[in-house]
Formats: sequence, structure tokens, C-alpha cells
Amino acid sequence: MYCGSAAEHVDHVRPLSQGGWEHESNLVPACEACNLSKREKLLDRWVPERVLHGVLASVKVAIEYARVTGAELEM
Repeated sequence: MYCGSAAEHVDHVRPLSQGGWEHESNLVPACEACNLSKREKLLDRWVPERVLHGVLASVKVAIEYARVTGAELEM
């Protein structure tokens, strides 16, 4: 989701420790490296290039990014 590599993990877009939930609307496939480096970070605190890739690839990621940054979505 975040870099284009094969997904080996499932990432909580909004981490559980940051108010996320265990629901398909908050879950995206991710490679091991991305999932382990993102850990409990919100999207505005993680690697910008990987976040951009995720925003462009997934509505779920785009919505969460807009929520944490206050950005307006154009869809």
C-alpha cells in the first residue's frame, strides 16, 4: 500500500493506540518494512513519500491523512 512492494502484513491506517479500530475500513495491506516502520505513528508523523504513495493508492489512507492534517479531499 505504501511503497508498491508485496503485502505481507495488514496495517491499521489509524493505529489502535491512536484511536483506530479493528475494522476493514481501517485495514490496508502493507509490506513488512512499511508496517514495522510505521508502527504506532499517525500518517502525518511518518515517511512523507510512503504516505503519498498510500494516499494515491487508497481512499482509506487518503481519508485518514485528511483527518490528521485537516487537508481537504478532492475526489
